[in-house]
Amino acid sequence: ASLPLYILISKSLFSMEAKSRAILILVLVFLSLTTLFVQQNTVTKDSWNKAAEYLQENYQQNDKIIIINSYEVLPFSYYFNKECFQSNDIYACSNDRNIYPVNTLKEIKEISGNNFWLIVSRDVHNEETKEVLNYFNDNYKKVESREYLLNQNSGLSKSMENYLRGNNIIQLKFNRIRILHFQKK
Repeated sequence: ASLPLYILISKSLFSMEAKSRAILILVLVFLSLTTLFVQQNTVTKDSWNKAAEYLQENYQQNDKIIIINSYEVLPFSYYFNKECFQSNDIYACSNDRNIYPVNTLKEIKEISGNNFWLIVSRDVHNEETKEVLNYFNDNYKKVESREYLLNQNSGLSKSMENYLRGNNIIQLKFNRIRILHFQKK
């Protein structure tokens, strides 16, 4: 999709007046270099360490932890349970410790229990995740929830986000980790 976009932009640029074209090109170069600088000099990562710490402090031994999107068990286990992270079969090790990385609602329905900690990351808006959240809201009582946004340490990116959001120019949605605690009704 990028190639047609670049062709359209270049065609538009060359149909503009020379003065407007020069200003627009300078603005585009400045924004591109600023973005590149921020991306290359800022460590941005999901806050799995904070999510794991919160769960270690709050979950009980018989509680089940369900991680939507099974591949997310890797960063979660790194902070939550290094033994599973380093094992040959991270999925079997996690299941032995009541941690269930899943991809579908069907998999969740096969897990029995009264207390669930649901971890949702990235695909928060896909249909399967919506069905899972609806299932839990219909069958369980939400006790508490936490949300951890992408760890962004750059003052420039925070300033730009606040400005854009404050002026309703654009609503940015960064990766986030949501932890929801449900109990049987």
